[in-house]
Amino acid sequence: MKDEIDIYWFKRDLRLEDNEALWRASQSQRPILLIYIVEPDLYNDIHYSNRHWRFVMESLDDLNNTLRKYQTNILTVYSEVIPFLEILSSKFIINTIFSTEETGIAITYQRDLEVAKFCKNSNIIWNESKNGGVQRGLNNRSNWKNRWYRYMNTEIKQISLSNKEFIKLKEVENLNFNFSYPHDHSMQKGGRTAGKEWEDSFFKERVAYYSDYISKPELARFGCSRLSPYFAYGCISIREVYQRSIGLKQEGKFKKQLTAFNS
Repeated sequence: MKDEIDIYWFKRDLRLEDNEALWRASQSQRPILLIYIVEPDLYNDIHYSNRHWRFVMESLDDLNNTLRKYQTNILTVYSEVIPFLEILSSKFIINTIFSTEETGIAITYQRDLEVAKFCKNSNIIWNESKNGGVQRGLNNRSNWKNRWYRYMNTEIKQISLSNKEFIKLKEVENLNFNFSYPHDHSMQKGGRTAGKEWEDSFFKERVAYYSDYISKPELARFGCSRLSPYFAYGCISIREVYQRSIGLKQEGKFKKQLTAFNS
């Protein structure tokens, strides 16, 4: 008999905090297999380079460092999604796939349509959660701003993984999917740990120059947050940083420095 499991599919949400999809997965009564899929079509797409994948893999390494205390690891595979799910279905009964909605490019949009069809035909539940302040399917933007602020001010759910059953590290390793990549630390390092360091230094130092320097090519790096890649790949959520900025403003830590966050 095959074991019944759920899957958590990491995409552009490479964090264990402020992650609604992961919170939902943590409420499941079935063991969870954590996965990240490096899709060949996406890997070779003109919109991506080795820099992007280096950042992603460093972010996964950072996540795995945290996940060791739960005796598990993220299974990282090089495959298109449906062939991988077919192989995995031969080993397990997949009940539910949890993931965060992805705002990507045409390839990822088409892939999601195909995955949705595959899940429906395979009796797999695909449970997608909202991606930050992104609002899909709107007919107009008349109330977009109010909805965005409402979301950003909602309480962040605390995720407890201590009592969650994961597919154990040894079993993940035995699934025999491998993907390696070249390390190059000459640029900003991927992962939440590095992202939080940049966030801290921004609020302690660079935020004072944000509004004055951000549009000046030679000075922007001394005032910008340096958080864009961490937002793009979900190592840090925009809501986390927004709420921190509002908290600092209310404490009177700085004045004009927060102009950019309220414009």
